[in-house]
Amino acid sequence: KLLYDEYRAQVKLVVSGSSAFYLDQKFKDSLVGRKRIFRLNTCDFEETLLLQGREDLQLEYQKIKTLPNYKSVKSDFLKLEFEKYLIYGGYPAVVIERDEKEKKELLKDIRDSFVKRDILESGIKNELLFYQLFRILAEQSGQLVNIIELSNTLKTRSETILNYLRIMQTCFHVETVRPFYSNVRKELTKMPKIYFLDLGLRNCLLMNFQSITTRMDRGELWENAVFKSLADRYGAEEIRFWRTADGKAVDFV
Repeated sequence: KLLYDEYRAQVKLVVSGSSAFYLDQKFKDSLVGRKRIFRLNTCDFEETLLLQGREDLQLEYQKIKTLPNYKSVKSDFLKLEFEKYLIYGGYPAVVIERDEKEKKELLKDIRDSFVKRDILESGIKNELLFYQLFRILAEQSGQLVNIIELSNTLKTRSETILNYLRIMQTCFHVETVRPFYSNVRKELTKMPKIYFLDLGLRNCLLMNFQSITTRMDRGELWENAVFKSLADRYGAEEIRFWRTADGKAVDFV
């Protein structure tokens, strides 16, 4: 704060970090008017191509996006790379690792180390319960989150489920999507949907790294990938879903 106030014409500070709870606990000053916050999500599909040195496929991907009638001769290669993205996600260290066995080990390390840190820093007492909820949410990504049902399944209070869900969001592991209503009160009280911000972590929680062609949850993976693409572009708070009483639905509004 002092450096900014006294030397802002000569000094610019760029500060990075992933420990949301540490920042909240250790730094009480909000620095209002003195900062800009940039949120860095895991890589999108196009960034994974660049990280892997596949500029040829990235350029091809750009042409497909921008030229409506463009017929790509590399669409099969792009499809293969996208299927890898659906399985292993966009953590940079995982993206640049070429060995699939090592990719899985890196994701396990992220699951066990980073999530463990989040558990410790947020003051969670029941680590096993947190992981059980995390796995259930991974299995039902893209579905409605029924807090009462989850509390009955895990035999814990609804307040605990809500608190754990808040922690997962604070640590950038998951996001909820609210239903679309013109009535704000209804929008806030109706059940949201849950999505993961990285598919590699989601698959690691389920210990399912099977090929897309053999998976029963490939529809959920595609839907979650579309959500991440929209969230990266517009921000998760701008996304809604719409459904009627008889179950007809539009995934994203």
